[in-house]
Amino acid sequence: MAKNTTIEARYQALLEITNAIAVRDLNMSLPRVLQVIAPVIGATKGVLFLLDREQTPYRRFVVQHDTPLQTQPIAGSAVLERGLAAWCLQNRESALIADVRYDERWLFDETEAEIRSVLAIPCIYQELVFGVMTLVSDQEDCFDTADLTLAEAAAYQIAGLIGGAYFTDELQAQQDQQRSILQHIGEPLVVLNCERRFKLINQDAERLLGQSAERLLGQRLTAVVDRPLWHQLAAGLDTTDLSPGHAILQLRDEETSQDYRVHIVAMDPTDQMCDYVLVFIEETAQQDLQQLKRHMMRIGSHDLKAPLHIALGYINMLQADIAQGQTIEPTWIDEISRAIGKMNKLVDELLSEERLERESRYRREDISLKALIASVVDEFEPMLKARNQSLALEIAADIPTMSGDSHQIREAMAHYLRNAVQYSPHGGTITIRATCEEDIFRFEVQDTGIGIPEDLQANLFQPGYRAPRPGTEDMPGAGKGLSLVAEICRRHKGKVWFESQENGGSTFGFSLPIGVNE
Repeated sequence: MAKNTTIEARYQALLEITNAIAVRDLNMSLPRVLQVIAPVIGATKGVLFLLDREQTPYRRFVVQHDTPLQTQPIAGSAVLERGLAAWCLQNRESALIADVRYDERWLFDETEAEIRSVLAIPCIYQELVFGVMTLVSDQEDCFDTADLTLAEAAAYQIAGLIGGAYFTDELQAQQDQQRSILQHIGEPLVVLNCERRFKLINQDAERLLGQSAERLLGQRLTAVVDRPLWHQLAAGLDTTDLSPGHAILQLRDEETSQDYRVHIVAMDPTDQMCDYVLVFIEETAQQDLQQLKRHMMRIGSHDLKAPLHIALGYINMLQADIAQGQTIEPTWIDEISRAIGKMNKLVDELLSEERLERESRYRREDISLKALIASVVDEFEPMLKARNQSLALEIAADIPTMSGDSHQIREAMAHYLRNAVQYSPHGGTITIRATCEEDIFRFEVQDTGIGIPEDLQANLFQPGYRAPRPGTEDMPGAGKGLSLVAEICRRHKGKVWFESQENGGSTFGFSLPIGVNE
């Protein structure tokens, strides 16, 4: 193929190569570069091998006169292992061969026996080799230094395109990985830029904010969040020295009585205009967990041991009577069953509390409150019948659905009803009321039980507290039920209350905002 040696042709070729590279699509740009440069320097064929970051060939483009473009993946190539291209890669130098028959670097191939002249140029970008371009001719001494200069200029642009694509992909992969880690860190997390605008909000932070990430991203911290906790955060950021790249703020959410330790980390401590990652660690939950551990130890060493000793005592007496051939006393079996039932109740309450503590944030779902009440009533029907107790339902017809954790809310309802059944006499009446006014759901359980004296009421919702009342000593329970109800309501931004009069029955209730998660 005759080459065009004019200066104008070479400048035009460089312009077309630059335009091809500007497309920034490897599949379009690289073949076009070969198609432009080959006729200008008189090459009959152009080959471009691409290398990955491990210097392994993975793709090849081939442009040849009067034949369609070839592009194909490759698993390896002898040329890149011990041929001229391999020499260029190893030495990071270009090669100009006038006649391959007299150059030992050329690896002969019978299918290319007509090749005589060769240009081979490594594509180097930021000290990394991303490929090698080979241009060949069937004429001896076809290429000169001017051709080599043009080919090297093209190779440099090719390397920049490939290297830029690699670095962009690598950076994007790193960013995607970072975002995935941040989204699944397990704690509320936000990323703010230097202007205090939201750049990232994970799902736990959405719950803490009470708004969706889609609505908040790009907005300023103080402009979109009208809650005391976040105003505290904004004020803390204004007065905290962030120059070391890391700081800690202690915040308290007065709305929920939750304490947070906020870790603030600069993504680039050397840049004052960098983004900041903020992670909210709820210290309230950690303190509650420690209290739970201490309480479980007390339960294990004391509360469970008492009914266990009772059961073992009766079992020993049974064994002695059986050994002597005496008739077994039926009441002993009843006492064993009662003791085991009490232990089972203690374990159930402990497991319920452990599950609640493990679930640091409730799961959001649409809840049919009327259906939830019905399921709780169905669960206690056998117990009510066994105690000949009647149940009155005063359920408003207009109770809407709400967003929250149905398992936790059901557990709160069940604790109230269970206590009412246990503390009401046989033949007593229990009333369940449920209403919704001004987007507040109210649930009450009224019993006709023994009531609670005023001097014993202050600590009813404290973990582990049971009001000492005559006739209740053998009732199962670890005193955890009411504290669990209070914790469930706190997590749903609700409130608990009760009214009680000694020997006059009790009413226990809670209220939950319907739109807390909207």
